[in-house]
Amino acid sequence: MTQPKFQTQLFINNEFVDALDGGTFDVFNPYDNSLLAKVSQAKAADVDRAVTAARAAFPAWAAMSPSGCPPRPSATRPAWKANSSW
Repeated sequence: MTQPKFQTQLFINNEFVDALDGGTFDVFNPYDNSLLAKVSQAKAADVDRAVTAARAAFPAWAAMSPSGCPPRPSATRPAWKANSSW
């Protein structure tokens, strides 16, 4: 299997991390059933870690003005679509 061109780890506390137990699950191409990637599988401990990080980050996000927030996904879609090969 070649290295996938997309992220396969969990996104927790503003970084990509492996599942705490190292668990993964297989993602297959629906066209030819070939293995696309092994993706990190979150379990309860990973969810707890993500919730803890989100709670710690919330006060800063709540205090931020709308102009200081990152753009919404819909606002970035034209740039994404322009760079997409689909």
